[in-house]
Amino acid sequence: MTGCSASTDRSGATPPTSSPRCDVLDVPAEVVSKPEVDEVPEDEASLVVDLSSSTRESAHVTIRLDGRVALDVRTPAVAAECGHAPVYSHGFRLADDSVRVTVITDQGQRRSITVPLDAPTHWVAVQPQDGFPIGLDAFDEEPAWG
Repeated sequence: MTGCSASTDRSGATPPTSSPRCDVLDVPAEVVSKPEVDEVPEDEASLVVDLSSSTRESAHVTIRLDGRVALDVRTPAVAAECGHAPVYSHGFRLADDSVRVTVITDQGQRRSITVPLDAPTHWVAVQPQDGFPIGLDAFDEEPAWG
């Protein structure tokens, strides 16, 4: 997987955990299938997708951009007492004025939003969570995690 998990906060400090089971911040997501959309470095991206799953069981998450698979991964399980989950960031260079972002999980959830691409870079935060709808939000600046 070409993305990586964030294992430190913006200050560079490792976030505290309340249990050894919370040591998932450096666990990579497992790639389920090859993407149909090429990734680029974040500083070249018009869209950055940040995926952070806080589900108690491993989650299969597929993210499509205008119907094409951009990410198809299985995220690690995160124990309920953990304060943080890994954040997997992936950059994409898209030529259109907007993009339809669709997220599907193996928990039967599906959600879509249309993101305008009128600024140099836009971010989309995707957050599968137990007992809640998928979090799917667009930002004009990089979201702060943790």
